[in-house]
Amino acid sequence: VEVVCCANTLEYKRVLEAAVEHGDAVLEVGAQLGDTTSLLRRMVGKAGSVLAVDTPRTMGKRESGYRGEEELEGVTFQEVTSVTDALQLQQLVEELVGEAGATVMALDLTTSTGNDLLLDTMALIAHLAPSQPRLKRVVVKSGAMSCHAGQYHSAGVLLCSPLARSALANQMARQNQVRGALLMKEEGEEAGTGSLKGVEPVVLCGVEVSEYRSCVDLVVREGDTALELGCHLGHTTAILQEAVGPPGITVGLDIGLGNVKLARIKHPSVSRFEVADAWNSAALIRLCPCPDVVFLDVGGISGADGLLEGVALVRQLVALYRPTLRALVVKSTCLQRLARGLVPAPVWLDRDSDYTAK
Repeated sequence: VEVVCCANTLEYKRVLEAAVEHGDAVLEVGAQLGDTTSLLRRMVGKAGSVLAVDTPRTMGKRESGYRGEEELEGVTFQEVTSVTDALQLQQLVEELVGEAGATVMALDLTTSTGNDLLLDTMALIAHLAPSQPRLKRVVVKSGAMSCHAGQYHSAGVLLCSPLARSALANQMARQNQVRGALLMKEEGEEAGTGSLKGVEPVVLCGVEVSEYRSCVDLVVREGDTALELGCHLGHTTAILQEAVGPPGITVGLDIGLGNVKLARIKHPSVSRFEVADAWNSAALIRLCPCPDVVFLDVGGISGADGLLEGVALVRQLVALYRPTLRALVVKSTCLQRLARGLVPAPVWLDRDSDYTAK
């Protein structure tokens, strides 16, 4: 299902105005019965419905717009113990909306939890969306989700779309310009890389081995340091070594000692093969402290399941290697589905742009 990710309230309201139609059945999670709920009610009209859900609240500075139990015509308001309790929300939809479910879901968990909970938001969508047969799209207000929507790309789309590849190249070029400017500005400062927080590496998600390996041409440059996690027998690592050339360095890591021994025999040209767990940050930073690109093919996240584990691992690697990492390529069905579903609000709103699909 399409998930439109909004970084702020303005984007959230603009997307809802465009996404919600007359007659829709809207589930609003994180409702304050304020402007957004009123907007939804206007958009669905008399033929539609709005189920607004939130946790119990008391009046205060942060809840100045909250109307408590005040009735809003045409809106069904329900209090829940937790807005992240997917089972309770599903039962409410079945009871109050019907088995056909919602056509649009509007999520703003920050209003209830006080935090931007990325994994909780993803888990809620993953549980609720399949149980809504008529669901057209999910609109989320979350800075973290918005960041991920701009960061994740489907390798399959990139490989068959020149416009998508051009957009990716421009994104990486801007990334390099910002990183270079920041590093020059902070040269000599002991902890200067902290300001690189906003320079996010791109994440390319593929399913087939051919997609995974074809991404080498998209993100690897001569002289790079390349790291492969889950290198198995080293075939992709050898392709990376050829791409980085003699000036570059390639490190292949795998959890299996047998795989590593065979990889060393089969591919002596590769700089280094070692045994390590992809989740062991201390080992990763010791064996390959500053890669430009990371290729990731590990069990547990490669199939249709393991979405939250996959997102968590990608976030861990991005945080670990942020100062140097330009791109991360992952072989994973669940992460490719995520990449194809997430759409940044500005891209979704600008339907006439050259590149509006991921």
